[in-house]
Amino acid sequence: MNSIKTWLSAKDDWLLIIDNADDRKVDVSKFFPAGNRGSIVFTTRLPDYQQYGTVGFCQVDKMDPEDAITLLLRRSGVSDIRDMERRALAADIVEVLGYLALAIIQAEAVCNKRFAA
Repeated sequence: MNSIKTWLSAKDDWLLIIDNADDRKVDVSKFFPAGNRGSIVFTTRLPDYQQYGTVGFCQVDKMDPEDAITLLLRRSGVSDIRDMERRALAADIVEVLGYLALAIIQAEAVCNKRFAA
């Protein structure tokens, strides 16, 4: 990890992405390279990690349930996204996924891969 941090510190215009930084026991700042030549994006469900933001933060909220249903149906290739029976089935799925766009897209991709195999 130290060699990567040193390498990034010597480069210009780099991007480090830390995904799912959700463990309070892990000090995410230990992954940050020295200097200010690059950018760090990390995703977390912990609001207190806003302290690491130097240019701000963005909170992603839940989608509107109807928009979430439409997203799932469109991503799934359903021809008639207005079909009430399909919308009812999709409603249960998007509720379990918390109406989160990324979760909906990932779930659809996993299902698509399994059915294609």
